[in-house]
Amino acid sequence: MCRVLGADYKKRLSEMGCMSDDDVDMDRLYKEMDLLDVTINSNYKKLKDVGSELFLEWGRADTLLKNMLKFSYVISVHDSTTPAEIDEPHFLDTLWVKKARTELDDRRKDAKKEYQKQKEKLKGMIHESRLTYDFVGFNPKEKVDPKNYYQETCKVLKQIEKIRELSVSRKEMVYRMERVQMAIAQNKLPTPKIRDLKELAMNHVKKISVKGQPIIYPLRSELLVAEMDVSRRILVLHTSISETSNSERREYNGEDISTAFDNLESEIDALEEQHEQQLEKEARMLKTRTRSGGYV
Repeated sequence: MCRVLGADYKKRLSEMGCMSDDDVDMDRLYKEMDLLDVTINSNYKKLKDVGSELFLEWGRADTLLKNMLKFSYVISVHDSTTPAEIDEPHFLDTLWVKKARTELDDRRKDAKKEYQKQKEKLKGMIHESRLTYDFVGFNPKEKVDPKNYYQETCKVLKQIEKIRELSVSRKEMVYRMERVQMAIAQNKLPTPKIRDLKELAMNHVKKISVKGQPIIYPLRSELLVAEMDVSRRILVLHTSISETSNSERREYNGEDISTAFDNLESEIDALEEQHEQQLEKEARMLKTRTRSGGYV
């Protein structure tokens, strides 16, 4: 008993007033053994509980084997079924139990730091993208059980990925809008197509669908400087282009925004190609006139 508890056997006898093994008060000896037995069972149970939680934390953190072996006594207790199976020196020492508890606390502190780090990152992304906590299913005021920091961190990482997917979708939208705006600026997009752009802009720019779920955000969104600039120009476009008759308007009726822009981009490509061909034609005509003595 003294060996597994890391206690000094002779010192214990001396405290009982015994000068040798033969000079022992049996009643006091049995009481001392009962006390040691209680301590052994108590420490065994504590190490069992701590060991189970430590194994989880070690696994989550991909702890190196050499670091785990520093707590070999925890592994032995974890793999045993009764205290009687433990006979190595100090394996049930009260100080070693505290050491194991400290290791568990340190692991959870690391898990908490990682959770708070990802939590702040998520809060910043939500703020910048003008979304809401409810949309991503995040409650910044929710209290987390120390045992669940790992699971909560995994949830936060999924929520971060969700916002990243949304950002990619918005960037794609901005890119498409920029192409259309450039075509308008270069007079490569006829009036009917400008009208269609206005229709798309006012009906869909404020509502983007990501995996079937609508995302609502204001035109003043600052997710990207480019997005804000495009939004401003869309408003200018809306106020500057004269209204056409209802009969001439193209109705999208919920047509998929991606498909609509794909079609529009294809038409822009065709117009750009026609424009290039026209420039080449004019260049050839100019070259011919020059050779024939015409004006330059």
